[in-house]
Amino acid sequence: DAPAGLCKIIMCLLLVLIDTLPKGGTVRVFDGGDGSVHFKSTGDHAGFREGYREALTGSAKTHNLEPKTIHPALTHLLAAHYGYSIHVLPSPEGSILLSLRAA
Repeated sequence: DAPAGLCKIIMCLLLVLIDTLPKGGTVRVFDGGDGSVHFKSTGDHAGFREGYREALTGSAKTHNLEPKTIHPALTHLLAAHYGYSIHVLPSPEGSILLSLRAA
Protein backbone atom coordinates (compact mmCIF):
# COMPACT_ATOMS: atom_id res chain seq x y z
CA ASP A 1 0.00 0.00 0.00
CA ALA A 2 1.09 3.56 -0.72
CA PRO A 3 1.80 5.83 2.25
CA ALA A 4 -1.09 8.04 3.34
CA GLY A 5 -1.72 10.93 0.99
CA LEU A 6 0.88 9.92 -1.59
CA CYS A 7 -1.59 9.43 -4.45
CA LYS A 8 -3.25 12.79 -3.75
CA ILE A 9 0.09 14.57 -3.77
CA ILE A 10 1.16 12.84 -7.00
CA MET A 11 -2.05 13.93 -8.74
CA CYS A 12 -1.58 17.52 -7.55
CA LEU A 13 2.03 17.58 -8.75
CA LEU A 14 0.99 16.21 -12.15
CA LEU A 15 -1.48 19.09 -12.50
CA VAL A 16 1.21 21.59 -11.48
CA LEU A 17 3.59 20.17 -14.09
CA ILE A 18 0.97 20.31 -16.82
CA ASP A 19 0.88 24.06 -16.17
CA THR A 20 4.64 24.24 -16.87
CA LEU A 21 4.07 23.12 -20.48
CA PRO A 22 2.41 26.01 -22.35
CA LYS A 23 3.10 24.41 -25.77
CA GLY A 24 2.59 20.80 -24.71
CA GLY A 25 5.14 18.15 -23.91
CA THR A 26 5.56 15.15 -21.66
CA VAL A 27 5.39 14.50 -17.94
CA ARG A 28 7.21 11.56 -16.38
CA VAL A 29 7.03 10.14 -12.86
CA PHE A 30 9.89 7.91 -11.77
CA ASP A 31 11.82 6.57 -8.79
CA GLY A 32 14.45 9.05 -7.62
CA GLY A 33 16.62 6.19 -6.40
CA ASP A 34 17.01 7.64 -2.90
CA GLY A 35 13.53 7.00 -1.55
CA SER A 36 12.12 10.00 -3.39
CA VAL A 37 9.70 10.23 -6.31
CA HIS A 38 10.81 12.43 -9.20
CA PHE A 39 8.57 14.31 -11.63
CA LYS A 40 9.87 15.73 -14.90
CA SER A 41 8.10 17.86 -17.48
CA THR A 42 9.77 18.42 -20.84
CA GLY A 43 8.60 20.59 -23.72
CA ASP A 44 9.07 23.81 -25.69
CA HIS A 45 9.16 26.79 -23.33
CA ALA A 46 8.69 24.59 -20.24
CA GLY A 47 8.86 26.74 -17.14
CA PHE A 48 7.16 27.85 -13.98
CA ARG A 49 4.65 30.67 -14.05
CA GLU A 50 5.59 33.64 -11.92
CA GLY A 51 5.37 32.70 -8.25
CA TYR A 52 4.88 28.95 -8.86
CA ARG A 53 8.29 27.83 -7.60
CA GLU A 54 7.95 29.78 -4.35
CA ALA A 55 4.38 28.59 -3.75
CA LEU A 56 5.27 24.96 -4.46
CA THR A 57 8.27 24.92 -2.14
CA GLY A 58 6.56 26.88 0.64
CA SER A 59 8.80 29.94 0.45
CA ALA A 60 6.03 32.27 -0.81
CA LYS A 61 4.60 34.80 1.61
CA THR A 62 0.87 34.26 2.14
CA HIS A 63 0.05 37.86 1.18
CA ASN A 64 1.87 37.34 -2.16
CA LEU A 65 -0.34 34.43 -3.25
CA GLU A 66 -2.60 35.06 -6.23
CA PRO A 67 -5.27 32.93 -7.87
CA LYS A 68 -2.68 31.54 -10.30
CA THR A 69 -0.45 30.34 -7.44
CA ILE A 70 -3.11 28.83 -5.18
CA HIS A 71 -2.80 25.31 -6.63
CA PRO A 72 0.96 24.98 -6.09
CA ALA A 73 0.61 26.54 -2.62
CA LEU A 74 -2.11 24.07 -1.65
CA THR A 75 0.00 21.23 -3.08
CA HIS A 76 2.83 22.30 -0.77
CA LEU A 77 0.47 22.40 2.22
CA LEU A 78 -0.96 18.97 1.36
CA ALA A 79 2.54 17.49 1.05
CA ALA A 80 3.61 19.05 4.36
CA HIS A 81 0.45 17.76 6.06
CA TYR A 82 1.34 14.20 5.07
CA GLY A 83 5.02 14.58 5.99
CA TYR A 84 6.52 15.23 2.55
CA SER A 85 8.61 18.02 1.09
CA ILE A 86 8.80 19.18 -2.53
CA HIS A 87 12.13 20.22 -4.04
CA VAL A 88 12.92 21.85 -7.38
CA LEU A 89 16.07 20.23 -8.78
CA PRO A 90 18.43 21.58 -11.45
CA SER A 91 17.37 20.55 -14.94
CA PRO A 92 18.27 21.43 -18.53
CA GLU A 93 16.47 24.22 -20.36
CA GLY A 94 13.06 23.09 -21.56
CA SER A 95 12.42 20.90 -18.54
CA ILE A 96 11.35 21.04 -14.89
CA LEU A 97 12.49 18.42 -12.37
CA LEU A 98 10.78 18.01 -8.99
CA SER A 99 11.53 15.66 -6.14
CA LEU A 100 8.97 14.54 -3.55
CA ARG A 101 10.61 13.30 -0.36
CA ALA A 102 9.51 12.22 3.08
CA ALA A 103 10.32 15.17 5.32
